[in-house]
Amino acid sequence: EKNRLFGTLFNADFINLADTLEFLLASNQQANGGLSGTIPSYIGTFTNLKELALSRNKFSGSIPGEITSLQSLGE
Repeated sequence: EKNRLFGTLFNADFINLADTLEFLLASNQQANGGLSGTIPSYIGTFTNLKELALSRNKFSGSIPGEITSLQSLGE
């Protein structure tokens, strides 16, 4: 079942999860208004992130190149 996430996902406090977050699954939120804002370049510091799903939201801007630093994705 879908959750009801909406609004800005990445804020100043989100970076505090960089050392611990392994899964960020927040796809398909448009029916609830969607997640918005930009995907910050500090996403590349989430070195333990194994799965990332952000499709079908209302993010703006481009995908930061730092996302290629996520070596644990898909493990």
